[in-house]
Amino acid sequence: MDRIIEAVKNGSPVYLRPYREPKVWGVRGIGEYWYGAEAEGKSAVAVVGSDSAPLAGIIDRIPEEVLGADAIRSFGRMLPLVKILTPKGRLSVQFHDAKNEIWVVTGIDRSITGACPRLMIGFDPGAVKKHGNRIRDRYRQALVAYGNALNVLIDELEKKGDKRLLREAGDVIVAAQRSGEKDAGISGTLSRLLDARDAINTYYNSIKVEIGDIIPVPRGTLHALGPGIEVIEPQIPGPTQSLEDGATYPVRYYFPGFPREGAEKKLDLDRIDEMNAGVWRRGEPDIVEET
Repeated sequence: MDRIIEAVKNGSPVYLRPYREPKVWGVRGIGEYWYGAEAEGKSAVAVVGSDSAPLAGIIDRIPEEVLGADAIRSFGRMLPLVKILTPKGRLSVQFHDAKNEIWVVTGIDRSITGACPRLMIGFDPGAVKKHGNRIRDRYRQALVAYGNALNVLIDELEKKGDKRLLREAGDVIVAAQRSGEKDAGISGTLSRLLDARDAINTYYNSIKVEIGDIIPVPRGTLHALGPGIEVIEPQIPGPTQSLEDGATYPVRYYFPGFPREGAEKKLDLDRIDEMNAGVWRRGEPDIVEET
């Protein structure tokens, strides 16, 4: 670490190796590359020659040299977090109660996205017009119905002896389609799940994107990155409120009022009233400086 600290003080190059966050939806199992100084082993690693050390530890030792005295006075010992996201599947639908984000679209894999790459941000304008100020309650009800339908289908497949099929597919819907070819009961349960999925999808605002697009994600706004759309995501570190995570196996939903044994994924349905119920607008970019 001492050699790296000296390099920082001398203005010599210090390279960063990102923390790699495993995700089932990520390309080759890695969904996010973090360039930041997060705690709990999720810090990027500073590298000089053969020496390396967590960036978080470097900042603890020489905060002003890394962050700048003026920045510390304004924001404290906080380094903004920049992520590179590489999804092969759609990300979870979520919102943040205390932070803003930006998506900068840097890559599109059309073998995954098809001809029309899309992502989800905010409520669908038609749904806002239809439900008005009741849209959050209606959306909550749709999420509960979807979560319950997904859990029931997982239970039926596992009781039927299809755990191996579920693991191999990695997706409850795909596994149920294969199993349902010979089982009318599974087909019926799958149909109810697909209806529930269609119902929640009516609430989501889907927009087409291209490389170079910049999408602001204000706090409180529903959002989900689409499959095959690679982005750089600058943000202020903070908690995430998860609302819906697709049909990825072995995810099991639970949420307030619906405990579930062995569940790994909590849906923060009790936080929905904190969401922005309006329509997201792309708007015009602000020009900070013209040079």
